Amino acid sequence: AQTPSDIESSVCRFDRDVGVEPASPLYRQALDVFCDRTFELLDASLEAFFSTLQYDFDDMIWIPVSEKLRIKLFDRVIVDEGQDLNACQHALARMARRSGGRIVLVGDDRQAIYAWRGAAPDGIGSFARDLGARTLRLPVTYRCGTEIVALAKTAVPDYEAASTNAPGEVVNAGEKKMLSDAAAGDAVLSRVNAPLVGLCLEFLKLGKRARVVG
Repeated sequence: AQTPSDIESSVCRFDRDVGVEPASPLYRQALDVFCDRTFELLDASLEAFFSTLQYDFDDMIWIPVSEKLRIKLFDRVIVDEGQDLNACQHALARMARRSGGRIVLVGDDRQAIYAWRGAAPDGIGSFARDLGARTLRLPVTYRCGTEIVALAKTAVPDYEAASTNAPGEVVNAGEKKMLSDAAAGDAVLSRVNAPLVGLCLEFLKLGKRARVVG
């Protein structure tokens, strides 16, 4: 964040709570206070860094960009999971490229789930446009079954399965069927852990060994 407008746009985009409802006549005042406090915290973080040289993972990304520090340069900068980068990480990747060098950004714009920490839904596209980059598509999966891909294509039309992939199987099953059919060696995937806790307890009640991982 460089200006109050940067903070304000983040507040609006991520629906941050500034202590007052947006409809309130006091919202503008509360937002100004929130912006001022944010910059105070950023300044305090920089002061702590330069006085103690202690830093965390986020500092490793933010401080070189905000302070325009000299970093090691590379002819090739390869970034994986490019859809998850926030603006600061984009800037750091550009800073690491030697003049005349190349940035290779690998990612999937349909997997953008890191908006909560600043990744933009069109992060890959905007980064490519900023760089004037060429896009090389990789639409073929060699991992997912053809039946699974067929279902996924209803949301991602350009997704393709390799001809060598196994058919796979798509089954619409409720919790009751899952509890009865699940066997040793099976895995239940969830975006968050909360739904898995209840399922794990139900498996244990049925005498099926289960544990939550992650």
